[in-house]
Amino acid sequence: KQEWDETVEPALRTIIEAAAKLVVLEFGAGRAVPTVRLQSEKIASDIPEATLIRINPREPEIDPPCAGISLESGALEAIGELQIAKR
Repeated sequence: KQEWDETVEPALRTIIEAAAKLVVLEFGAGRAVPTVRLQSEKIASDIPEATLIRINPREPEIDPPCAGISLESGALEAIGELQIAKR
């Protein structure tokens, strides 16, 4: 928690102040250990220009009130698809 506060929080403040766009790309974070899911949703909800993209083969759902893009896929498969789409 302290390391997160010292490293990530200042970066998030800079993004907010600059009104920059941010993509939170989350791979494989399931509901069994919700820490990553909750943090991703918090960031995406707190920053107006943020978009959450959740990639998970079994639990891709994004809980309201957070919005985003959910992909029912494995991480490697999704990365491969993104590389193909980029071409």
